[in-house]
Amino acid sequence: MTIQEILDKSFEDFKAFCDERHNIYVNQFYDKGLTYSFHTDVVLLQGLKFLHLITGDVDKFIVKCGLKGHDLIEDGRMSYNDIKNIIVGILIKNGLYNEKLSLDEIANNPFLDIPKKVAEVVFLTTDEKGRDRDERKPISLYNELVEDKLAVFVKISDIIGNVKFGLLTNNPKAKTVYKKEWQEKQKAIIHKGTQKLIFPSDNGSIYQEMLDYLDAIFELV
Repeated sequence: MTIQEILDKSFEDFKAFCDERHNIYVNQFYDKGLTYSFHTDVVLLQGLKFLHLITGDVDKFIVKCGLKGHDLIEDGRMSYNDIKNIIVGILIKNGLYNEKLSLDEIANNPFLDIPKKVAEVVFLTTDEKGRDRDERKPISLYNELVEDKLAVFVKISDIIGNVKFGLLTNNPKAKTVYKKEWQEKQKAIIHKGTQKLIFPSDNGSIYQEMLDYLDAIFELV
């Protein structure tokens, strides 16, 4: 298999793992009786619309894993290291890694940081422990988030997925909680953060297209 084929197969394996983890192992539901994989699929679909903003096949793979697995720590009863180990196992199975790498192979393998990067994206998009929503989503959460451009992409996709589903189901949270959080907490920090990330763009943010799209959705609220 080519590298691209290995990454594609590995994502499908990870996607299946996430579905089983949320739907069967944790027996988690979304909204009124939907399997939790419905939510992670919605977030994945929203992110795929903007995947052209991500450069490189490896980063695209990391982002897709983040989109599908963004709730594994928060809701899937998994740790940072659990996620790393799952990705390592999948990549070994599909042939990207050799189980017995020499020191030279380790030093020259450009793919060895993939598991850590996937785990980092999931970690950074995970709410903190708290008594209520404000405590779970403090300003510090977003200040840390914007240091990682891939995690920002996943978080914006998650917000888009939640807001669009809220509008479609006439959930009052879309009109109150989500909009308030976006306007008062998330938007300014994410915009400011993406301006200083690795790939700045002429219009001020590497994800300006996503930010504009989300603003347009909130105009409907």
